[in-house]
Amino acid sequence: MKKVILLGVVGLLLLITGLAFAQTSGSTGRFPIPFQAVDLYGNNVNENFWGEKQYFFIYDTATWCGPCVQGMPTLAQVARDFGDRVGFLALVDDYSTNLSGAIRITENAGIPRNFIFVDAGLESMQRILALVDTGSIPSAVIIDRNGNRMMDPFHTAHARTHLNALFPQR
Repeated sequence: MKKVILLGVVGLLLLITGLAFAQTSGSTGRFPIPFQAVDLYGNNVNENFWGEKQYFFIYDTATWCGPCVQGMPTLAQVARDFGDRVGFLALVDDYSTNLSGAIRITENAGIPRNFIFVDAGLESMQRILALVDTGSIPSAVIIDRNGNRMMDPFHTAHARTHLNALFPQR
């Protein structure tokens, strides 16, 4: 009888340990969708770029989009203010045809280097773009480290409001 109880306790402990591991493995804090890209400055970047982050801000933009360009200084400040806890990724729709314009726009706005800008047309970006694509730009979304959207896509003018909601003590 003692052996049966002991085996039952051991089995229960193994089950609990297995469940705890299953809930934490896959929540490494890295970007949840694997990708390989080159940023505006020729650096190879991937899902490990930001290290351990809880949330990721994904931005769909283009150099020909007036509201996108006008919103860049605000996004630069948001990336500086929240960059310690949020990974920032911009998918540039016309990256391959206007790389120099994208560099000029980000530099003029003071976009920090922790906010990476990549080609939205890359095959590896399509799953990411599907999270934010609303059919119009600019639009953004915030996802968690498991790939769950934290809210519906929003206009970038509301970026600070949404990030403040995630981090109310800021």
